[in-house]
Amino acid sequence: MSALSKKESEGCRRLLTLLSVDDLLALNDTVTNRLIPVASSGEAIEAIIAYSQSAEELLKRKKVHRDVIFKYLATENVFLPATSEKHQLVKRTLEFWSSDFK
Repeated sequence: MSALSKKESEGCRRLLTLLSVDDLLALNDTVTNRLIPVASSGEAIEAIIAYSQSAEELLKRKKVHRDVIFKYLATENVFLPATSEKHQLVKRTLEFWSSDFK
């Protein structure tokens, strides 16, 4: 069972769709310790969400690049300076998910 809240799961799902298929499959291997084989990007996203310990842990993964988080926040109308560092984007994303977004 996922340790993520419903809002975090929804947000992670939307964010993960911005990753390349190769990055998704690599992230799935890392998060599941290669124990859960997947055949599609959709299966990879569901496995990543199910086996992630927390939203913060997932966002801090190397395969979840700064640019991906930045693009995700922009699609959610959360705007930060283009020069923001990854840790700032992670913090803002977690704040966004803990607020009443939609």
